[in-house]
Amino acid sequence: MIQSVAGACDREAYPSETRSRRGPWLVTVLVVLVACGSDSHPDSGYGANTPVPPMRTCDALCERLADCAVQLCNEDTDSNDYDPLRTELVLSCTSTCSDATVESRVTAEEWTCIFTDSCREFADYDACMVDATYTCD
Repeated sequence: MIQSVAGACDREAYPSETRSRRGPWLVTVLVVLVACGSDSHPDSGYGANTPVPPMRTCDALCERLADCAVQLCNEDTDSNDYDPLRTELVLSCTSTCSDATVESRVTAEEWTCIFTDSCREFADYDACMVDATYTCD
């Protein structure tokens, strides 16, 4: 499960410890996603240079997070087992997300990075510096 991208989705079941001021909402949004995992997997480049949505919204963020989580889990398990979870992940994320929180907690630079970096760079290597991590279960 991706475990970070600032707390736009706040649920009690999500971890709240973080290293930055954006941490709580970052953690919550990403924790909404699948249980995926990484033990130093190579970067396939999936998701790199995705067009950056002009507005910082929950819909855009949740779609990106679900897409990355499903793809990384599929890559890590060499399967397509996580494909059916994409819609559920998006719905779960958007149901607890606040556009106002996304707008106030994700900087323009971070927003661009989340979409232009590959999913692995963003969610596994935390290249966007949003305390992103994930694990596959």
